Amino acid sequence: MTEKPATEYLWRDEEIDEITKREYKMWKMNIYTLFDVVITKSVSWPILSLTWIPDEPTPHPKDSSVSVHKLLGGTHTSGQDQEHIELYHACLPYPTTKQGNKVPPTSKVFNSETEAISPYLQIKHDGEPNRVGCFSMRTQLIVTKSMGPQLYIFDTSKHEKKLPEVGKPPLVVDFKPDLELVGHTSDGYGLSLHPSQEGLVGSGADDGLVCLWDIQGPLQEAS
Repeated sequence: MTEKPATEYLWRDEEIDEITKREYKMWKMNIYTLFDVVITKSVSWPILSLTWIPDEPTPHPKDSSVSVHKLLGGTHTSGQDQEHIELYHACLPYPTTKQGNKVPPTSKVFNSETEAISPYLQIKHDGEPNRVGCFSMRTQLIVTKSMGPQLYIFDTSKHEKKLPEVGKPPLVVDFKPDLELVGHTSDGYGLSLHPSQEGLVGSGADDGLVCLWDIQGPLQEAS
């Protein structure tokens, strides 16, 4: 019996694409039986670092069925486009409460006409932001770990008066960090902001160093 060449057992890229599309379609059909709410958003470039901004949610100005939360992310274009730090409005339906003071959606499908996730601030970044974060109390301070050895701090409060309403096109600003944290000699992906002591930044990189900074005071006095 002649054994078939190994190449005959390999799927073509087109077949893999078709299988992936069918599996994704099946997942989309059944996902609402698994979760209370599912919201998806297609973006222009991959986002490798994403975190919630721990501000209190606010009522939507035009849609009483949702509250507005905030997300922070960084683009990953592999040098094909300008990199950005992006801040998003995330419009989520109110959860069911025991008191019943908010009426939940009648379906598990999120049917609001409001765009669920939309950017409201884009800050140009020097290279891909490997990691992004913000402090638990001074949430206006954004920390990024760059492709180089530096960490950058951005104070987004300076743009507050120019920020658009929910669902409007985002404000785009140039790369002008308010503070640069130095100490590493190479890039990396380790970034941690102290959860209870405001202003403490921890960083790890490929140089084998762990660096700590304290920026509790005014930014120009950070140590």
